[in-house]
Amino acid sequence: MTHDAAFLDAICTHPEDCAIRLIYADWLEENGKSEQAEFIRLQMELAQMGDDDPRRPKLRVRERELLKLFWSNPFHDSVMAYEFQRGFVECVTMTAAKFLAHGDVLFQMAPVRHVIIMRIGDLLPRLASSPLLANLTSLNLSSGGFGNVGAQALATSPFMVNLTSLNLRENLIEDEGVKALASSLLLANLTSLDLSVNLIGAVGAQALACSLGLVKLRSLDLSYNGISDVGAQALASSPHLANLTLLNLSSNAIGQEGAQALASSPYLAKLTSLNLQNNRVDHVAV
Repeated sequence: MTHDAAFLDAICTHPEDCAIRLIYADWLEENGKSEQAEFIRLQMELAQMGDDDPRRPKLRVRERELLKLFWSNPFHDSVMAYEFQRGFVECVTMTAAKFLAHGDVLFQMAPVRHVIIMRIGDLLPRLASSPLLANLTSLNLSSGGFGNVGAQALATSPFMVNLTSLNLRENLIEDEGVKALASSLLLANLTSLDLSVNLIGAVGAQALACSLGLVKLRSLDLSYNGISDVGAQALASSPHLANLTLLNLSSNAIGQEGAQALASSPYLAKLTSLNLQNNRVDHVAV
């Protein structure tokens, strides 16, 4: 194994170890690959920089310049899109079929941690049972249309334990599917859950409110569902959702009573964003 390959293997094996990436950048510099070394260091700096840092626009321009100098796409047609983070490809968009067929090779080529999967069709059960999911911290399965059966398969997958972010937007998931997700202890590391544009009502909201497996959630998106006052009151009275900083309940069926319960909840004190647009609310006195 070459030094180059050994470094890449170490980075893929330990994707959260920033020190290895910086050591690799030093090695690249010493071996005549200064542009790639600079790119890694620059992206590492950007990752630690605030969005409002005045240096960011200039560094972004240089970032694009460097990428053009050294990058050639090794993924060919196995991925639809990819994104660099901290000097390497960490986020990819793939079809379900390509992920199942080529995912093992993908994770050897780059420290991929975030995957958006398209064209799921009837492959959701195979995806849920794939050990490849254990490599991920973020999974986006939006617009898959797999309904309750798919949600139940995900809830019982032993390979989802490392996920911190799960996007299930627009999948025809009803209360039964949400109950399965809410009762799963295999999703206990989730900090972000997107269940927007589904078919969730009061029973699903109550299941989320009672969940012991989702206590780490900081962001919960339930917009464009059918949650009424009963569901909103259940969420408001849940001590298990006390870590939420963002709660999106826009475009539901919440009225004055539900909105008031949310606004006065002692368990939602950490919220910095509560979205109740397009509900049945005129005014809420906090």
